[in-house]
Amino acid sequence: MNNIVFYNVLGYPTIDKFKSICKMLDEKGVKYLEVGVPSTNPFVDGNTITTIHEHLVNDYNSETLVNILKWIKNNTQLEIILMTYYDGFKAFNIESVDMNLYNAVLCVDNPLIEFPAIPKINVYDENKDTEEELNRKLQDNISFCYVKASDRTGSDINNASYKSTIERLRKQTDLPLFLGFGIKNKDDIEAALKNGADGVIIGTEFINQINSDTKGLKYVESYLDTLSDNV
Repeated sequence: MNNIVFYNVLGYPTIDKFKSICKMLDEKGVKYLEVGVPSTNPFVDGNTITTIHEHLVNDYNSETLVNILKWIKNNTQLEIILMTYYDGFKAFNIESVDMNLYNAVLCVDNPLIEFPAIPKINVYDENKDTEEELNRKLQDNISFCYVKASDRTGSDINNASYKSTIERLRKQTDLPLFLGFGIKNKDDIEAALKNGADGVIIGTEFINQINSDTKGLKYVESYLDTLSDNV
């Protein structure tokens, strides 16, 4: 499953369960894990993820983040994308975290121009990105481009305006294009690939599967197995 990025909030639902989920993803052949660093105002996230941020933002700190990243590096092959907002970036002191512990940072509400050394993944939005903005984002984007399928996490992807974004990006970069915001199941993945994406990012639905069985991981494993035939 090299072409599916899964999202989970740092240390959710517990640190031990978070680590077990990381091991499972690694064993299933997942390449990327997007780790949500808690924020006080995760405004592009839907209710499911926002509620988790609210519960965890005061429970964890930079030391928690570093310890978990060290564990992931020592125990899995996962490539880690830190997804956060500027307040989370500052509160967790991400600018001082050893860059060998993660692959890139995706900061939703700040391009982090003042931190040129930090590797970045940027979000591309057909409704907001001018050609100039798109070109600026591509200059410091690594690994893959995050193409928004909808306005908020947990939405559906029936609005296919993202196809225009994919077409524009194809002309300017060889980076893989991953579609996120609203991907839930095999049908969504097939639609995304048919419409030109190279892969997908699954966040809210993955969290929903975790929430279905917080004491175990059987729902998570079953869910991963339903997706494994796609990419």
